Amino acid sequence: MNFVGRQCLRILKNDSTATKHVLGFGRSVSFKSAYSLENLYPKSNLTIHTPKFVPEDPNAKFTGYIPIKELDITFCASGGPGGQNVQRVNTKVDLRFNVKSATWIDDELKEKILEKDTEQNLDTRIERRKTELERNQKRLQALRKVRPAFMEEFEKHEVELKSLYDDYLQKFRYLAYLEHLYDDAAKAEQERFERK
Repeated sequence: MNFVGRQCLRILKNDSTATKHVLGFGRSVSFKSAYSLENLYPKSNLTIHTPKFVPEDPNAKFTGYIPIKELDITFCASGGPGGQNVQRVNTKVDLRFNVKSATWIDDELKEKILEKDTEQNLDTRIERRKTELERNQKRLQALRKVRPAFMEEFEKHEVELKSLYDDYLQKFRYLAYLEHLYDDAAKAEQERFERK
């Protein structure tokens, strides 16, 4: 650990409420905002820690504690109407867990969840597929409306460009052939000139 790191750790260990600290390189740090944690919560302890959960009764049905390690948390763009950033910012949180492997749910409750899950899951899947289908149909209609505006002109220009390229290619081949004939004629003329 470097010198600055050791000094910062020493300051934090010794006195976390002091407003002026002299660091080892001659500058003092004395600014404290009016909105600092010490001013907003003067009687609170500023150490942040996550306590370990120990259930009172390990055989209890549900204690209220859900281990984060057993959750699958993902973020994605939320669908539907909204402001400017609704499709660009991942504001929707998708929280999932495996009911069968969840250690914080007892077996009786797991069975009830799985019974309801099969019916509800099917309904939610059908509803989700319907909304996806509607969204994709709207996108397709929008693309069909936009397509004729530029695609017909593009296709017309593409045909013209292809015919121009074919003409260019033919003329390029003729030019290469004529240059080859010219080089042969120039060589023959040079040889005749050297013989005389």
